[in-house]
Amino acid sequence: MTALLDLNDAALALWTPDAVLLSPGYARWHNDRYHFGLGAQSEARLHPREISTRYWSQLSLQPLVPALGRARHSADLVHTQLQDMLTQQPAETILLAVPGHFSREQVSLLLGILETLPTQVAAVVHRSAAIAGTSHVSDGCHVEVQLQQTVMT
Repeated sequence: MTALLDLNDAALALWTPDAVLLSPGYARWHNDRYHFGLGAQSEARLHPREISTRYWSQLSLQPLVPALGRARHSADLVHTQLQDMLTQQPAETILLAVPGHFSREQVSLLLGILETLPTQVAAVVHRSAAIAGTSHVSDGCHVEVQLQQTVMT
């Protein structure tokens, strides 16, 4: 089964023909384990020191400051969240919709992370290009609201 993995950290989504799994870019370290998505988001105001929300926008191998649990860098959090999502909603193959602000290094790191998970990436597409390709608008601007920034394409 092929799925669409839409990487907008405000509303990270894994779409399959039957369902959609929403998991915003929130990670919480609590009781020696990570909690992601809506559950972590609902606890953010109560436990701000146990929450990270910048790991998608700052995807890299740079050390996390401040540290969050066992994660050494943001790539560890991204890996764990994607692993969690694919455990809840398995997908043999995925189409990856990546925000336009991701650098080549970030896309390369993301593809490396996905290689370690039980799925294959069929294609990588710029989120704005995918949206433009499915709309009937011949000229326009795509405004993408993310957790830490707003991007216009």
